[in-house]
Amino acid sequence: MKRMRVATAVIVILGAASGRAQADVLDLALHRLLSPPAMGKPLDPENDEIAKAAYRQLTSELGVVMAPRFLSPADTVGYSGFQFTVDGSFTTISNQACAADNSADQCPWSRGMSGRDSHGVPHQLPSVASTLTVMARKGIWLPMPSFELGAGVTKLMQSDLVALQVYGKLALHEGFHRWPLPSLAVRGGASRLLGTSQLDLTTVQIDSTISLTRGIAGTVTIAPYLGAAALLVIARGQVLDTTPSIDAYGGGPNSLDLNNNAVFPAQDTIVRWRFYGGLRLSYSVLVLTMDYALSARGSLMNSGAIADRSTDQHTLSISGGFLF
Repeated sequence: MKRMRVATAVIVILGAASGRAQADVLDLALHRLLSPPAMGKPLDPENDEIAKAAYRQLTSELGVVMAPRFLSPADTVGYSGFQFTVDGSFTTISNQACAADNSADQCPWSRGMSGRDSHGVPHQLPSVASTLTVMARKGIWLPMPSFELGAGVTKLMQSDLVALQVYGKLALHEGFHRWPLPSLAVRGGASRLLGTSQLDLTTVQIDSTISLTRGIAGTVTIAPYLGAAALLVIARGQVLDTTPSIDAYGGGPNSLDLNNNAVFPAQDTIVRWRFYGGLRLSYSVLVLTMDYALSARGSLMNSGAIADRSTDQHTLSISGGFLF
């Protein structure tokens, strides 16, 4: 019953937060990244280098925003343990506004998002992208001891975008807290973006964490941790309606607007190196975790691909929940 009440409370929090958010400010509008074509020619992402660079940066930074979170020390919750948390994260983005003469690659977030007023002027973007995550972690005995599985849902505030997350963690050394050696774990996770038909975005993360666990006054447990991760951002363009305000079928079967579609070409996988550290406090069944992560600017698996112009991104997260 206690777990059911907790789950109900979290659903209410998510609904209330969504209601307060500014609608659609961070929803995707990738067709706006495309440069105006020559007279009589359709929009062509294949030959639009400026648009491809902007698309590359936007998807790289969005991949970091929706990537799997850390928020746990190296120790698992134990094969009989279960942890349920609500996590809030704040990640910096390239939110500079577009000047009248700026191209899309100088302000991809401003151009590539749909939040606009009745005159078509973009709303002021937030300085950070905020996400809310509901996460469950469960320790299991198989396929081997010291193994943990996790799954959750992340919502990007001020948008309809959500991501499903899963991970598996193996603690190579844990539980021997009186030893001078720290606990050590490796983890693999993935995140899948939902809520848009314009982009197929998957992030895969492999990380390693070390941590120490100490008791305070016999009632509180403190566990600082550090780690590093490799994040792979895999973006695949989908069909874009370049004139979404026009009803193509309203003009009949010979409507010229039926062909006003575009698809960004497949690009190489982006690699983002991440470094993180945090602290978990436990009291009885209550857990509070604070976490900071630095995601270095992206590099490419193929040196001949389009350059990733993303900036270093900083993520601050705080998590609260229950550990049974």
